[in-house]
Amino acid sequence: EEFLFLKGSILDKAGERGKALEIMERIISLNPNNYRALNYVGFFLADQEVPLLAPEKRGEVILRALSLLQRAVSLAPDQAYILDSLAWAQYQAGDIQSAWQNIQRTVSMPGGADEAEIWEHYGDIAQSSGMLEQAVGGWKKAIELEPEAQERLTRKIDFALKGQ
Repeated sequence: EEFLFLKGSILDKAGERGKALEIMERIISLNPNNYRALNYVGFFLADQEVPLLAPEKRGEVILRALSLLQRAVSLAPDQAYILDSLAWAQYQAGDIQSAWQNIQRTVSMPGGADEAEIWEHYGDIAQSSGMLEQAVGGWKKAIELEPEAQERLTRKIDFALKGQ
């Protein structure tokens, strides 16, 4: 399991996400309680698959992502990155209220406030909740943590402020 997870992680970083996904699915078939593989597959489905699907095809995929991530959270409730994944899947599913509750919990957990991606999710979810000030604050925090993303995140801020 550890070797497979490492191999999948390396493939992911190399841009071979399809191969990485296959390995993570294999890990889950070997051990349905491997919370890291559950998180990987669940987040991948919510982040990479769902946005590309036609609306009528999203339901089954997002339900699977939510199921995997809820199980991962129950197995590792103290892992901020996993709760962030669940919040993101809830956001993608249109359950903004649950997503907002979970992303707020995420940033208050140990390690949760240290990741740019988590703060970007915070901003996106806050914007969907109509909380522009919190959204901009989240995106600015993401820029502090990942200056390379400044251009992309500044576009989000500018777009949000123009729509105000």
